[in-house]
Amino acid sequence: MRTLLSRKSTRAFAQDGISFRELSQLLTLSFGLRGIDFSGISLRTYASAGARYPIEVYPVILRSNDIELGIYHYNVVENSLELIKTGDYTNQMYEFYKNQQFVLNAPCIIFFSMVFERSMGKYGERGYRFIFLDAGHMSQNLYLTAEYLDLGVVALGAGVNNDDEIDDLIGLVHKVENVFCGFAVGLPHFVTD
Repeated sequence: MRTLLSRKSTRAFAQDGISFRELSQLLTLSFGLRGIDFSGISLRTYASAGARYPIEVYPVILRSNDIELGIYHYNVVENSLELIKTGDYTNQMYEFYKNQQFVLNAPCIIFFSMVFERSMGKYGERGYRFIFLDAGHMSQNLYLTAEYLDLGVVALGAGVNNDDEIDDLIGLVHKVENVFCGFAVGLPHFVTD
């Protein structure tokens, strides 16, 4: 009950980086596998229309003491991080969200991408709508899990002029998979008087 009632967006992040333990718990509890049902379908911690799971998760580590800075893919099946590119992408993240100054202080950005065919192959054009419903379930999981772990999170909806820039940075194939949503994640900064 406390977690649900305490859920909020965080726009002020402490200077601490995100730890491997924090990120691991956040990803596993928010998006991970929780078992197999009677028909052999993998179950996750969120609902997905037709169990199509069309959304992929890409953490970008900007500050950490025990994770190499760079762009990663969260492999749900193996519950692992797959390194895509090393490097400090803080300036690129700020450029993508240039009207949101707090992005410069976030130690991690998590992107959602949609793989169209997973839903649209089964549901046609209606599958596009279902992808956004899935994103809503995943977003709420992320917020509630972050609150439970004493982390802060905020959805990043404004500022991106060209989503293709993010896709190119990650290395996604346009019209197959596209980033459509981002979140800043980290330890909240509490102002004391």
